[in-house]
Amino acid sequence: MTNYYVKFDSDGTQIETRYGLDAENPTGWLDTGLSDISDKQFKLVNGVPVPLTASELQAKYGNLAYNNGVETARLQRNALLFYSDWTQSVDNALSAEEKQAWATYRQALRDLTDNVAPDGTFSLPTPPNPSFNPLDL
Repeated sequence: MTNYYVKFDSDGTQIETRYGLDAENPTGWLDTGLSDISDKQFKLVNGVPVPLTASELQAKYGNLAYNNGVETARLQRNALLFYSDWTQSVDNALSAEEKQAWATYRQALRDLTDNVAPDGTFSLPTPPNPSFNPLDL
């Protein structure tokens, strides 16, 4: 069975994870004894890598669901802003009212990360043109 190995810095902070290594007990790498670590993080306890508990992960990284939601919102927002940039150019065929509606939509996109719920959920604003969906969400 091939296991995951972890490497720690001098402070005992996990800095790298690798699946299987060619050499027996390679320098600086510690065998977790696990063949599946999913998203586990480790700490050193008496020189042995031990998975962090849920409360230790919470203390170290904060609310992971919220943080992931903010990051997802940011990525989607940036893409939607990019694909709607044309609406704010001076030489587009939009009326002044349409251009203002797009400007309002784009401002709502900029505010999106401020409106992520603690569980990481969020709602994208509705574009002025309902068929506008470059992300196919």
